[in-house]
Amino acid sequence: MVEKHLAITNNLTSFNEVQRGCFFGEQIGFDYISTIPAYIPSARKLLKKSKLGAVIDYPYGFSSTQVRLHSALENLRKGADCIDLCLNTNDLVNNRFESIIRDLLALTNLIDIQKKELRVILEYRLLTDEQLNTISEILTSKNIYRVILGTGTMVENLIDNVIVAHELKKYALLGVVNGVTNASQIQTLVEYDVEAVIFNSVQLVQKIWGIK
Repeated sequence: MVEKHLAITNNLTSFNEVQRGCFFGEQIGFDYISTIPAYIPSARKLLKKSKLGAVIDYPYGFSSTQVRLHSALENLRKGADCIDLCLNTNDLVNNRFESIIRDLLALTNLIDIQKKELRVILEYRLLTDEQLNTISEILTSKNIYRVILGTGTMVENLIDNVIVAHELKKYALLGVVNGVTNASQIQTLVEYDVEAVIFNSVQLVQKIWGIK
């Protein structure tokens, strides 16, 4: 069974879009539905079965640790089940892994206290193989399991995403694959042993599942 995730992350998204996403997601049986902080309280009221994720510091992860901590705590208090944290792209490409470790340590401590889940959003296309291996080791050491592949700000390549998801398995990480555009691709992902897929558009979900 492939986990199904929906991300509604555009800062210009209307409440109607989030409302439709929550309705369709619950109807289809999505495991996670994530949105921007402004809509967390409203989405909390709409979701009964799907886990609610709050997308923090999207899409580049440039904010300070304190700002990210404050945002995470605020959204957990508003009803989020998990925090989707954008890893700092600048730190990643410049090998500032100690900064990333400090950031993750602070966030994981908060998440553990709240007994919630921390997921990370990783723009892996900017990384070398060595950098990807290093951040994978770090995530495993911090007991972070789900890694959303790509921020949606770069052109998606489904094959690349699948390859990286398989690489992450070496570190006991679950890569949440982006880039699906039709129903047949979902079955293909099952055949390739992909465990989770994410959609970045409510309209795409409607199209794939044939919802009017």
